[in-house]
Amino acid sequence: MATKKNVLTREGYEKLQKELHVLKTETLPEIVLQIKDAKAEWDLSENSEYHAAKEKQVLTVKRISDIETMLKDVEILEEDKSGKSSKNVRYGSKVTIQYESGKEYMFTVVPSAEVSLSEDALAISFESPVGKAIEGKSEGEVVQVRLPEGRQNVTITSVK
Repeated sequence: MATKKNVLTREGYEKLQKELHVLKTETLPEIVLQIKDAKAEWDLSENSEYHAAKEKQVLTVKRISDIETMLKDVEILEEDKSGKSSKNVRYGSKVTIQYESGKEYMFTVVPSAEVSLSEDALAISFESPVGKAIEGKSEGEVVQVRLPEGRQNVTITSVK
Protein backbone atom coordinates (compact mmCIF):
# COMPACT_ATOMS: atom_id res chain seq x y z
CA MET A 1 0.00 0.00 0.00
CA ALA A 2 1.39 3.39 -1.01
CA THR A 3 1.91 5.92 1.73
CA LYS A 4 0.12 9.22 1.47
CA LYS A 5 2.45 12.15 0.86
CA ASN A 6 2.20 15.13 3.16
CA VAL A 7 1.56 18.21 1.05
CA LEU A 8 3.15 21.49 2.17
CA THR A 9 3.96 24.82 0.62
CA ARG A 10 7.64 25.82 0.58
CA GLU A 11 6.88 28.37 3.33
CA GLY A 12 5.09 25.76 5.45
CA TYR A 13 7.94 23.28 5.01
CA GLU A 14 10.54 25.82 6.10
CA LYS A 15 8.39 26.89 9.06
CA LEU A 16 8.11 23.27 10.26
CA GLN A 17 11.86 22.72 9.85
CA LYS A 18 12.55 25.82 11.95
CA GLU A 19 10.05 24.75 14.62
CA LEU A 20 11.63 21.27 14.76
CA HIS A 21 15.10 22.77 15.17
CA VAL A 22 13.94 25.06 18.02
CA LEU A 23 12.11 22.20 19.77
CA LYS A 24 15.17 19.92 19.61
CA THR A 25 17.90 22.44 20.38
CA GLU A 26 16.21 24.89 22.75
CA THR A 27 12.86 23.75 24.14
CA LEU A 28 13.64 20.12 24.98
CA PRO A 29 17.01 20.82 26.65
CA GLU A 30 15.32 23.59 28.70
CA ILE A 31 12.63 21.16 29.86
CA VAL A 32 15.26 18.57 30.82
CA LEU A 33 16.91 21.23 33.03
CA GLN A 34 13.54 22.10 34.58
CA ILE A 35 12.98 18.43 35.42
CA LYS A 36 16.47 18.13 36.89
CA ASP A 37 15.98 21.25 39.03
CA ALA A 38 12.53 20.13 40.17
CA LYS A 39 13.87 16.68 41.16
CA ALA A 40 16.39 18.35 43.45
CA GLU A 41 13.68 20.32 45.27
CA TRP A 42 11.65 17.80 47.29
CA ASP A 43 9.37 14.76 47.26
CA LEU A 44 8.36 14.11 43.62
CA SER A 45 4.86 12.92 44.53
CA GLU A 46 3.95 16.45 45.67
CA ASN A 47 6.23 18.43 43.35
CA SER A 48 3.99 20.37 40.93
CA GLU A 49 6.96 21.85 39.02
CA TYR A 50 8.27 18.36 38.33
CA HIS A 51 4.91 17.07 37.09
CA ALA A 52 4.33 20.17 34.93
CA ALA A 53 7.79 19.82 33.36
CA LYS A 54 7.24 16.09 32.70
CA GLU A 55 3.90 16.86 31.02
CA LYS A 56 5.55 19.59 28.93
CA GLN A 57 8.27 17.10 27.96
CA VAL A 58 5.70 14.54 26.76
CA LEU A 59 3.88 17.18 24.68
CA THR A 60 7.14 18.47 23.19
CA VAL A 61 8.37 14.98 22.26
CA LYS A 62 4.95 14.28 20.66
CA ARG A 63 5.17 17.50 18.63
CA ILE A 64 8.71 16.62 17.50
CA SER A 65 7.48 13.20 16.39
CA ASP A 66 4.50 14.73 14.55
CA ILE A 67 6.72 17.21 12.68
CA GLU A 68 9.25 14.52 11.77
CA THR A 69 6.41 12.39 10.40
CA MET A 70 5.08 15.32 8.34
CA LEU A 71 8.54 16.06 6.92
CA LYS A 72 9.37 12.41 6.24
CA ASP A 73 7.34 11.88 3.07
CA VAL A 74 6.61 15.40 1.90
CA GLU A 75 5.56 16.86 -1.41
CA ILE A 76 6.34 20.56 -1.64
CA LEU A 77 3.99 22.64 -3.72
CA GLU A 78 6.03 24.97 -5.85
CA GLU A 79 4.71 28.41 -6.68
CA ASP A 80 3.47 28.91 -10.23
CA LYS A 81 6.08 31.18 -11.82
CA SER A 82 4.54 31.26 -15.28
CA GLY A 83 3.12 34.72 -14.65
CA LYS A 84 -0.36 33.51 -15.58
CA SER A 85 -2.89 33.86 -12.82
CA SER A 86 -5.37 31.04 -12.55
CA LYS A 87 -8.91 32.00 -11.77
CA ASN A 88 -9.57 28.48 -10.47
CA VAL A 89 -9.21 27.83 -6.75
CA ARG A 90 -6.08 25.77 -6.01
CA TYR A 91 -3.41 25.56 -3.30
CA GLY A 92 -1.99 29.01 -2.71
CA SER A 93 -5.06 30.83 -4.05
CA LYS A 94 -6.19 33.89 -2.15
CA VAL A 95 -9.96 33.62 -2.23
CA THR A 96 -12.75 35.96 -1.23
CA ILE A 97 -16.19 34.46 -0.72
CA GLN A 98 -19.53 36.01 0.14
CA TYR A 99 -22.25 34.25 2.10
CA GLU A 100 -25.97 34.79 1.41
CA SER A 101 -26.01 37.09 4.46
CA GLY A 102 -23.59 39.41 2.66
CA LYS A 103 -20.71 38.63 5.01
CA GLU A 104 -17.37 38.30 3.18
CA TYR A 105 -14.27 36.32 4.11
CA MET A 106 -10.84 36.34 2.53
CA PHE A 107 -8.42 33.46 3.08
CA THR A 108 -5.60 31.51 1.51
CA VAL A 109 -6.01 27.85 0.53
CA VAL A 110 -3.20 25.78 2.04
CA PRO A 111 -2.45 22.12 2.77
CA SER A 112 -4.10 20.89 5.98
CA ALA A 113 -0.84 21.04 7.99
CA GLU A 114 -0.73 24.81 7.45
CA VAL A 115 -4.29 25.78 8.40
CA SER A 116 -4.51 28.97 10.45
CA LEU A 117 -7.59 30.54 11.96
CA SER A 118 -5.91 33.75 13.06
CA GLU A 119 -7.77 36.81 11.82
CA ASP A 120 -4.68 38.38 10.23
CA ALA A 121 -3.70 35.22 8.32
CA LEU A 122 -6.81 33.10 7.77
CA ALA A 123 -5.90 29.94 5.87
CA ILE A 124 -8.12 26.93 5.14
CA SER A 125 -7.57 23.57 3.47
CA PHE A 126 -9.54 21.61 0.91
CA GLU A 127 -10.51 19.30 3.77
CA SER A 128 -12.73 21.99 5.35
CA PRO A 129 -16.39 22.30 4.27
CA VAL A 130 -15.73 25.59 2.45
CA GLY A 131 -12.52 24.21 0.92
CA LYS A 132 -14.32 21.11 -0.41
CA ALA A 133 -17.01 23.29 -1.98
CA ILE A 134 -14.67 25.74 -3.74
CA GLU A 135 -11.87 23.41 -4.88
CA GLY A 136 -11.25 23.90 -8.61
CA LYS A 137 -14.09 26.41 -8.92
CA SER A 138 -13.78 29.83 -10.55
CA GLU A 139 -14.38 33.44 -9.65
CA GLY A 140 -18.08 34.28 -9.93
CA GLU A 141 -19.33 30.74 -9.28
CA VAL A 142 -21.94 30.05 -6.63
CA VAL A 143 -21.32 26.88 -4.64
CA GLN A 144 -23.21 25.15 -1.88
CA VAL A 145 -21.38 24.68 1.43
CA ARG A 146 -22.47 22.13 4.01
CA LEU A 147 -22.20 23.79 7.42
CA PRO A 148 -23.33 22.58 10.87
CA GLU A 149 -26.35 24.90 10.68
CA GLY A 150 -27.29 23.60 7.22
CA ARG A 151 -26.41 24.14 3.59
CA GLN A 152 -25.65 27.63 2.40
CA ASN A 153 -24.87 29.18 -0.96
CA VAL A 154 -21.54 30.97 -1.21
CA THR A 155 -20.35 33.16 -4.08
CA ILE A 156 -16.66 33.15 -4.99
CA THR A 157 -16.07 36.86 -5.55
CA SER A 158 -12.31 36.82 -6.10
CA VAL A 159 -9.52 34.31 -6.81
CA LYS A 160 -5.92 35.52 -6.94
